Amino acid sequence: MLKADPMNTRYVCVALLGIVVARGAVTAGFGPLHPSERVVPPSAAGMGMQGGLSSQWFDRTPSGKQSRTPKGVEDCAMMYDPLQHRILLFGGKTDAGRLVDGLWAFDLAKSVWQEVAVLDPKPPAVEDHSALYDPIGQRMIIYGGIGGFSGSTTNNLWSFDLKTQRWRNMKGADVPRRELHSAVFDERGKRMVVFGGADRTHLDLYEVWALDLDPSSPTFEKWQNLTVEEGHPPGRLEHTAAYDPKKNRMVIHAGYAKAQKQIFQDTWEYVFDQARDKPGRWRRIDTGNTGPTARRKALSVYDASRNWLVIEGGEREKLAKRPVMMADAWAFELTADVWLDITPNNQGPAPRIGHRGIYDSDSQSVVLYGGVTEDKFLVPHDVWELRIQAAK
Repeated sequence: MLKADPMNTRYVCVALLGIVVARGAVTAGFGPLHPSERVVPPSAAGMGMQGGLSSQWFDRTPSGKQSRTPKGVEDCAMMYDPLQHRILLFGGKTDAGRLVDGLWAFDLAKSVWQEVAVLDPKPPAVEDHSALYDPIGQRMIIYGGIGGFSGSTTNNLWSFDLKTQRWRNMKGADVPRRELHSAVFDERGKRMVVFGGADRTHLDLYEVWALDLDPSSPTFEKWQNLTVEEGHPPGRLEHTAAYDPKKNRMVIHAGYAKAQKQIFQDTWEYVFDQARDKPGRWRRIDTGNTGPTARRKALSVYDASRNWLVIEGGEREKLAKRPVMMADAWAFELTADVWLDITPNNQGPAPRIGHRGIYDSDSQSVVLYGGVTEDKFLVPHDVWELRIQAAK
């Protein structure tokens, strides 16, 4: 049986389905470095195990002439563009806290940021929105967030065609307002599924909504309420989520109930019904006393090669009324429903919140950007890669 490390000790070795996962690694086994990559030396080298996996941080921050970075560094939204092997980033806040509307691309092969020139119309400045890749329409979809001079919750819905490089306003009368929610792509249902967040009148929502993305469907680009009243998790925002294609479910973890000022540690699954027009069912997943500390505002991505929900960083309960931010990395192994501590042993990004990440399917790694640290005057514009590979 797989066990995570409840005491967060230096090394973690667990066995799962014949695979051994080891926390701490040397640089061996990660292949040659890209010219723009920098490995931060480990403070103490942790040896990987033969036949297992090792994790390592790589600093991918552009330097010198390549140092131009997006203006929106905190609470932006990002997705992976598989057509051009790049990150697409939209919106967010500047170092001074001003909302922006820029679209930026990070070339994963060259480690270079470049602003994407687009024609009007385009989405307005926004933060705390979501973004995902629609593989059917080959487009980026951004939804919700906080925008405008009043800083109110929006129901903005836009798509960016990755081939024509044009924005399209998809907003309609049936679009619910949301901020600080999660959005995942349901591969079987061919739809975007949204959970939680807040609107203009309610905090800590537990609603589930779906946007049909199947062009052959009679309800294409229409919304459906899939909320379940019985057995649902407590309403929340600032949580993490992923779609599990093997079990046809959405998994959510942690988050924050603003009304009760409560930070969660729980993990839940929403299993989709075989019929697309029917709601699914909720179940809390028992992970025992292992797993990450309760947190909010953590980064989360879905690792398709390993069927993991990966989270990194976030904020835990305050200490002496001061925020306590983290820099640990965890993977929820969706096949066996267990947590793995995958925190590398070498120095990586500073503890932070408000950062965003993507899963790079080419390198099978997690790439993160931006956020804000405990020192509010330090807003990092750095790019980091969390690489997990077979140890040699």
